[in-house]
Amino acid sequence: IPKFILQPFVENCIIHAFAGIETGGFIKIEIKMMENNYICAEISDNGKDLPDEVLDHLNNKIRRTESYGVFNVNERLSLICKDSDISFRRNDSGGMTVKIVYKEDYDVFTANH
Repeated sequence: IPKFILQPFVENCIIHAFAGIETGGFIKIEIKMMENNYICAEISDNGKDLPDEVLDHLNNKIRRTESYGVFNVNERLSLICKDSDISFRRNDSGGMTVKIVYKEDYDVFTANH
C-alpha cells in the first residue's frame, strides 16, 4: 500500500466517528487482493450513524479540496496508480466504511521516494 493512504481515514475515524464515545469504539482495517492486480482496502468504524446527506457530501468532496486528507489521498493515488476509487458507505455496525480500490501498477521505488 502506498504511504499515507490509510492514515487520514483512520484519523478521521478517531476525530469524527468517536467524538463523544468514551468506550467500545473500534476501527477495522481489511486489505484484500482482487482480480487483475487490484487491491481493496476498507477502513470501518462503529461510530456515529451518518445521515444520507453526510454520506453524499463525503462521496462528492473526494474530488474537491474541502477535506484535505481525503483530497490528498485521492490525488496521491491518481498520480501513482492508473485506476483508483474511494467511496464511503454506512456499515452494519452503525458506523462508516471507506473503501479504497486501486490497481497495483505503480513502481514501489518511485512511489516511496
